[in-house]
Amino acid sequence: MTDTSTAVKNAGVLKRFIAMTYDALLVLALCMIYGAVVIFINVQVLGATLAEGEKFAMSPIESVGIIVVIASFFTFFWRKRGQTLGMRAWKLQLVSSDGNQPSVKQCLLRLLYACISLICLGIGYWWLWIDKDQLTWHDRWSKTKVLQHTKNL
Repeated sequence: MTDTSTAVKNAGVLKRFIAMTYDALLVLALCMIYGAVVIFINVQVLGATLAEGEKFAMSPIESVGIIVVIASFFTFFWRKRGQTLGMRAWKLQLVSSDGNQPSVKQCLLRLLYACISLICLGIGYWWLWIDKDQLTWHDRWSKTKVLQHTKNL
């Protein structure tokens, strides 16, 4: 169970976006590493060749790997401590609606719904300004919330 005695309130939009920016840089680096591994396997192990100036294109199956990398990153950190590295820097913590550690299902649903919130021009995030409980769409739909702590956990 989470110690919510250090929690002040649900996190606001600005800190969520700042933490998301930190995490986007980390996820980008992981995706680049994944891409390098895929290219290495294709060229060194499977013997694929590229003509000079030709760009490498991933197969659909290899592209699914990017989604797995991203989902694994968020699920691992949200399940481990309720925080990604970006969230940790800004003292944010993800918990389920009842204050416990979020389940794998909640983490995956949250990630999917957060993408939907962003695709809708961020309206799902801005929603917390009018929501009576200050929750975003993806908070509500995944039955989770992001707390703003006053000290590091």
